[in-house]
Amino acid sequence: MCKKKHSISILLLISLSAYPACAGESTTISQDHGNMLWTLIAAVLVFFMQAGFAMVESGFTRAKTSVNIMMKNLMDFYS
Repeated sequence: MCKKKHSISILLLISLSAYPACAGESTTISQDHGNMLWTLIAAVLVFFMQAGFAMVESGFTRAKTSVNIMMKNLMDFYS
């Protein structure tokens, strides 16, 4: 449970880091919110892509080694 909170906080930190330092110069507030929203959506898509890749990779192996493949992909995710 703690790992899930940790990954959510990292995701929020990444999405907030996309926010420009000088928000009032050349962009509007709605454009800034759109940029943050797009960054968040792209991060979620990357997480789903990692899960899909784990399923594809385990589909190419034998059933007894699929657990090892999933664990390898999980370790890639956390490192």
